[in-house]
Amino acid sequence: MDASVLQKLSTAARVRLVLAMVLVAIGLWFGIARAANRAGWVPHREDTTVYFGRGEWTVGEERHCIALPESDGAVIFLGCVERSTPEISPEVWPVTYWGRTRRVDMYEYVHTDPGINTWKWRCRRNRNSLTCWAIN
Repeated sequence: MDASVLQKLSTAARVRLVLAMVLVAIGLWFGIARAANRAGWVPHREDTTVYFGRGEWTVGEERHCIALPESDGAVIFLGCVERSTPEISPEVWPVTYWGRTRRVDMYEYVHTDPGINTWKWRCRRNRNSLTCWAIN
């Protein structure tokens, strides 16, 4: 906007213009943040019940895991059992998720045919935590 045009505006009009620009900027910021979260670009850290199985999962190794969602779409637990018998007692681990961790659509998807439909994650074991990336 030309500086001479701003000088011709009254103080009240300038204040309204600045407020409008601030509101537009805030709206854009929240829109971009929400889109980034939906795209999986924002990490979420949550303590999660994890079933590892009896097999060894070494630090740095990746596994394909499945999550079971609650009716509100939140993750109940992760199943990361590969070619072994499930562990009888699960462990609670801090998990950094790259992807949405609350998806009502996934609850409906998984429960329509639990034998086929799963909420898939690719997880890497760290020393005392997991890092998981959404697959679907």
